[in-house]
Amino acid sequence: GLLKHTDALVRLAAVVADRYGLDRELLCLGAFLHDIGKTVEFTIEPAPDLSPSGGLLGHIVLGCQMVQEMKAAIPDFPEADALALLHLLVSHHGQKELGSPEPPKTPEAMALHCLDLLDSRLEIFRAVAAPPSDPQPRPRFAEYNPYLGVRVYLSAPPCEPET
Repeated sequence: GLLKHTDALVRLAAVVADRYGLDRELLCLGAFLHDIGKTVEFTIEPAPDLSPSGGLLGHIVLGCQMVQEMKAAIPDFPEADALALLHLLVSHHGQKELGSPEPPKTPEAMALHCLDLLDSRLEIFRAVAAPPSDPQPRPRFAEYNPYLGVRVYLSAPPCEPET
């Protein structure tokens, strides 16, 4: 899921940057790295779970630490570029109530936030609307989804034949 999401965001970021005249390199790099902290936020063995640092710090803080470590390994990396990139990571959830230490304050940060939200919400729609494994008829609307804040419209049930 993480790789698929990251790939989708990088591809979308390139299109959006070109369409709106944004810094393409910055936005694509931000899309690539925005969730990098998730690679250490979770453990797989013995069972999927939060790592201690993941549970205490979260993927945004961990990702910023990782980017700062990468920056330190590159001599003379421009501070302004590092700051712009770090802002994309800290603001990609959009608002403090959703986990961002800061809201988006640059066009690239707003674009990344919107693309991240778009991809995650559409994936939820896709999962909720996926055809059921059993052949039973399903209702017109799914149960209420707290992430979307709605009952997703699945489709009209088949018409009953008239008798």
